[in-house]
Amino acid sequence: MRFSSILSLLSAFFLTGLPVSSIAAETSATIGSPYGICAHLNRWEYDRMPQELELIRQAGIRHVRTDLDWNQIEPEKGKWNFERWDALVKEAEKRDITLLPILGGSQPRWGSPLVKHMDDWKTYLETVLSRYPALPCWEVVNEPNLNEFSRAEAYVPLLKESYRTIKRIHPGANVTTGGMGDIPLPYLERMLKSGASGSFDIMNVHPYYWKGLPESSLAWELQELRKQMRKYGSEKPVWITETGYATASGRNMTGITHAALRKLNLHRDSTPVVLICDDDFHYYSEGRNIHRLAFFSPNRKFREITLKELGKLDPGTSPLLMLSVTEGFPMAFAKELLGYVKNGGTVFIPGGGIPMYYNYRRQNGAVLRDSAADSILKQFHIAWDAWWVNPKAPKGTSLQETAPGFGKLSYPGSAGRFLSDRNLKPGDRLIPIVTASSKDRTYSAPVAGIYQFNSDLKGNFLIYTWTEYADSVSKETQAELLPRTFLIALSCGVEKVFWYNFRSMGSSPNSREHHFGIVERDLTPKPAYHAYKTLTEMCPAESTRPLLTKRGPLYRASWTRPDGGKSYALWRIRGTGPEQLRIRGNLKEIRNHLGKVQSWKGGPLPISDAVTYLSGDRTLSVDFR
Repeated sequence: MRFSSILSLLSAFFLTGLPVSSIAAETSATIGSPYGICAHLNRWEYDRMPQELELIRQAGIRHVRTDLDWNQIEPEKGKWNFERWDALVKEAEKRDITLLPILGGSQPRWGSPLVKHMDDWKTYLETVLSRYPALPCWEVVNEPNLNEFSRAEAYVPLLKESYRTIKRIHPGANVTTGGMGDIPLPYLERMLKSGASGSFDIMNVHPYYWKGLPESSLAWELQELRKQMRKYGSEKPVWITETGYATASGRNMTGITHAALRKLNLHRDSTPVVLICDDDFHYYSEGRNIHRLAFFSPNRKFREITLKELGKLDPGTSPLLMLSVTEGFPMAFAKELLGYVKNGGTVFIPGGGIPMYYNYRRQNGAVLRDSAADSILKQFHIAWDAWWVNPKAPKGTSLQETAPGFGKLSYPGSAGRFLSDRNLKPGDRLIPIVTASSKDRTYSAPVAGIYQFNSDLKGNFLIYTWTEYADSVSKETQAELLPRTFLIALSCGVEKVFWYNFRSMGSSPNSREHHFGIVERDLTPKPAYHAYKTLTEMCPAESTRPLLTKRGPLYRASWTRPDGGKSYALWRIRGTGPEQLRIRGNLKEIRNHLGKVQSWKGGPLPISDAVTYLSGDRTLSVDFR
């Protein structure tokens, strides 16, 4: 069987939970050297570059992706400066670390846009390729689908010309596509349809799940990508050169939430709050990036329900329901949610962006996200506004004001999504809590508000649109999600995964972009650094490709190490619970996701959303009972 077919089968296995034995004969491929990291080593991190590379090496990471900034090495046309990149290449070679240069990086003004400066671009390529002949792989610009090449048809000529130039100078070098923002299947299909298949050696994508979980759709998206590549005769390796979670500080929103709920007479601690916790749709009112106590007093009463219980929710005894910050809702339960609001219930959307923008649906064991129909918002009498539908709306603004009657409130410093009254019916009203304006004050709209209904709906919506605190996770959660992401990707045939990123900028406590690192700005390791190091030790280079099975909310990955021993990784989608295991053979050690050895005297083993590793000799076998 061809290797690409094996990968497809592995993806199908993950999604359907087939027995391990059904594909055991097809899993001889090893993972090679899959562990990578992104780092801006030639930019602001240059002052600590040797120390960073040493920490990277100590974590068992052997690949570093960084920008080969055109504007840095050729700030003026024809004037070259390789000081930083020469030093970087030298330090990486000392530590047996392979660099993946992102061609272009930050481009000089005189060389932008690229499509109008192709001769200069080829000169840049020829120069850097000739200077660094030992580098084995080159990436043709970062996230082309999110910059000047937002049309796939425009990117293909650049990719073809770059590929020809690179192969002419170094025939043995590999060329990756630009790392695509997310896994943009429609864009990639247009790219392949336009003839890109013969102009790259590696497909390169950037799947991020800031508000979600890798278990929801990563395997499905990779499977669909493989299908698309086969359709156009492009059965080539897939790399993930960016994925990760930021750890920006959360924000205390209890003050504004108390003030808003006072308007609805729902502010007392005796008023219960209902939270949704649904493992089937991976839909949670609180979790990785949101905690109930960021919005409510610790004296509040809470209870959790599943989506299937929503239809029985009585607004008389449960007047307040908190949704997720994922910008969406499983619309299979829209009727039940609508009934709750019709009967007087209040729905609280605590942020994350545009309310009810996405529909979450289940397909073949995955949870997929689609755009929700406009009719959904009309049914709920709510609406939104943003720059891409209204040119007057700002992309982002820090001009925010608290509406009269709400006192002095604390809230995030900027906004870029807005609420609208266009779907209100007679008797309804939108009460602004915080209003944001464009710089010239020609546009103004609420970014936090109460939809109060007195039409066919009798309840309320309390909605915040801020995204700042919804796009990050805790440091502990970042460490939990890192090995889960890697194990899923590797089980689906991805050859290399580069976590984004190594070192946090850290100068702005609430900024997502400042806190992606697995070490702090001062190089103090976060828990995720130890989680990565533990992963590379437990599943070392040249191990067999992990096989992933799923039973309800429980996951099991298994592989054979280069020394012939067996290892297993166990986790659950959320929370912690004891599990009975069927263990055969010689179990030598149990470690948690941070590498700490765990004691166990038999009986149920606690399995949580943090990976537990079990390792032994070749006789070891571990299954959930």
